[in-house]
Amino acid sequence: MANLTDREEQILRVLKNEPMLSQDELSNRLEISRSAVAVHISNLIKKGFILGRGYVFNEEKKVVVVGGSNYDLIGVSTMLIKGKTSNHGKVTTAVGGVGRNISENLAKLNVPTTLLSAVGKDGRGEHILKRTKEAGVDVSLVLKTDKYPSGTYIAILDQKQDLEVGLADMQIVDLVDRGYIKENLFAMNNAHMVVCDTNVPVETLEVLAEYCKDVDSLFVVEPVSVDKGKKIVGLLDKIDIFTPNKEEMEAICGFNLETEEDYKRAGEFAMGKGIKILLLKLGAKGLYVHSDDYCKNHKSKARKILDVTGAGDSLVGGFLAGIFHGYSIEECCQAALATAAYTLEFVDTVAYDLSWSKIHDILGENNNV
Repeated sequence: MANLTDREEQILRVLKNEPMLSQDELSNRLEISRSAVAVHISNLIKKGFILGRGYVFNEEKKVVVVGGSNYDLIGVSTMLIKGKTSNHGKVTTAVGGVGRNISENLAKLNVPTTLLSAVGKDGRGEHILKRTKEAGVDVSLVLKTDKYPSGTYIAILDQKQDLEVGLADMQIVDLVDRGYIKENLFAMNNAHMVVCDTNVPVETLEVLAEYCKDVDSLFVVEPVSVDKGKKIVGLLDKIDIFTPNKEEMEAICGFNLETEEDYKRAGEFAMGKGIKILLLKLGAKGLYVHSDDYCKNHKSKARKILDVTGAGDSLVGGFLAGIFHGYSIEECCQAALATAAYTLEFVDTVAYDLSWSKIHDILGENNNV
């Protein structure tokens, strides 16, 4: 895959959302000269991301992400958390939602991405859509409703930046149901993979599983939480890539995961159920990936940790971006770890300037990603 500069990635994202923009309008929008815009567009054509004049994009393949879109409130305690009383800390806000976070990571890593989700007709919903669209995600089919407010997630982190408790108000995601998916199946034409988080109803997961089987698209499932992950117990044989964390996988396989031998056993369990690739997120310990011809534990590449919120979604996004671009599983693991490591350095769910060049900086010169 040809590398893009940060400016080329920015221009590509803008044009995908507004393909009718003239070079003069691009120049004004990005506050650069018109001649510079012309040079960047010429480079994008040479690299194959734009097919000649008229901004016809080379989008033979894409990824569709189905799941939650939230407004996140993140509280970080500055001391040991004490129950049933007020604790000192810092509260920040961010745009989140597991499916939405994954879609933003994918778009920033040059993967044409469409999001199927739901937001309320409120200020938070507008903010969610604006941020996601600016990242390069196609949000044109996201359901906007006044039946429920936009989803909200509250995360309380301890002084070590680990999640103490989370609370999600996500009734709106129930509207991402069978009917909504069937109305928007056309969006999945040419989808290389369909990624779904388990915030959505079981019936949605079932429809997507059958669709992917019929059209030979990869079906990727992110279980979100121990409780919500139970929705896919009857669908394991239809999942191509499964991305649980340690606790979610323990609930599904029925035994504790403490050692690398346990991870391998979980991988064999997943293969026995018909899953093609198990991507087991291990937090600070890194990542374990298991397939029929690959079995390896990887240490985290974290350099500096400011906020853990969204890091797991970034890890998934980095891995899937590698799959989309045809990388080996080893290269996908490296991309995943670097994406998560970079996200940890920001107080946000997705690093605002995430790009392949940032991933290369983390991995160093001796990498094939």
